[in-house]
Amino acid sequence: MTPRPPLPVGHHGKISVKQGTASWVAHTRYRDNDGVTRVVQARGRTKTAATDALMGKLDDRRVTGDQITPDTRLSELCELWVTTHDVAAGSRDTYRAALDRHIIPRLGSLRLREITASRADAFIRGVAEKRTITVDGRTVQVGGPTVAKQARTVLSMVLGMAARYDAVPANVVGSTTVPKVRRSPVQAMPPEDVHALREHLKTWAAGKQSGPRRNPAVVDLLDVLAGTGLRPGELLALRWQDVDFKASTLTVDGTVKRVKDTGLIRQDYPKSERSQRTVTVPTFVMDALRHRRSESPNVFPAGLVFPNRDGGLWEPSNVERLWRAARAGGFEHVTFRALRKAVATLLERELGMAAAQEQLGHSSPDVTRRHYVQRRDVVDVSSPLRAMRSS
Repeated sequence: MTPRPPLPVGHHGKISVKQGTASWVAHTRYRDNDGVTRVVQARGRTKTAATDALMGKLDDRRVTGDQITPDTRLSELCELWVTTHDVAAGSRDTYRAALDRHIIPRLGSLRLREITASRADAFIRGVAEKRTITVDGRTVQVGGPTVAKQARTVLSMVLGMAARYDAVPANVVGSTTVPKVRRSPVQAMPPEDVHALREHLKTWAAGKQSGPRRNPAVVDLLDVLAGTGLRPGELLALRWQDVDFKASTLTVDGTVKRVKDTGLIRQDYPKSERSQRTVTVPTFVMDALRHRRSESPNVFPAGLVFPNRDGGLWEPSNVERLWRAARAGGFEHVTFRALRKAVATLLERELGMAAAQEQLGHSSPDVTRRHYVQRRDVVDVSSPLRAMRSS
């Protein structure tokens, strides 16, 4: 007699349901990840309740065993991936947003074996199309090439996990088209515009308004940003212990950000490993820091250079609100990112691309070149090229 073939790993056999003395009992055979087939059972007040309880146990058994098969739904894999992927809290929030807004609503019901290259490509093209939706009575534009590119990256990481578990023969995202993001040429503020902005902020800070006094820290904030190229979160994470007044250096080893499940935190490392750095700063930055110290003689326990009014972490959105109010009246186009571009372009002109990259804390000079340094209008190469012809 031919023996019964074993169940595939992660599958169950026929479900049997019997009525007991006090409840219904459903049971079946299930083959676990170790290849051993075991009996799994569950109870319920009714036959249907017992069956549903058993199916729930089987689902939990698959998840706890990290069992991923071609029949696993993409939505299930997304949840498993995002909870096991070891990244910073802020990055996890970004990935979670891509999953919840785009990947799961459009592809979540598909099983892994149903996700083909053509379906993945159609999904990416769909996200790349900008569209307008209404949220709480407000008109919001969603989608676009940048969003699609990010969604493609997240989908690739999720399906990469499926490929590692042999649930799919290959990661099909590699065969899809990368959305083209049209970027405007980098425009950097010249130093004289930064000087004019500083005078504008000084005038604004000295002005009067109804309600709370205007925050004069905005002038010091500009000086430090314009003299270092720090990211706003890095600036807000700066502590007095990170400032060396004798050497005129700042050590960047953290950032302030709001995390979905935790709230406002000081993360003990900046955006990337390369972002952790010590930078030498000009005299006017040290002067601004000394002014900050004199304005706050009683250093709060957190020891922050730019704290909120209570000495704690300054909410980045509140800093943005202060900046918008202070720059109004002629400098609305100047963002914190614009100041980083100004620093990068100035350093590239004077010291080269490597210096600009190190100062801004980028992982590669390509990032600095593409996104932060304004291209030169004309490069005078006539002098070295004279060597191509004898006199």
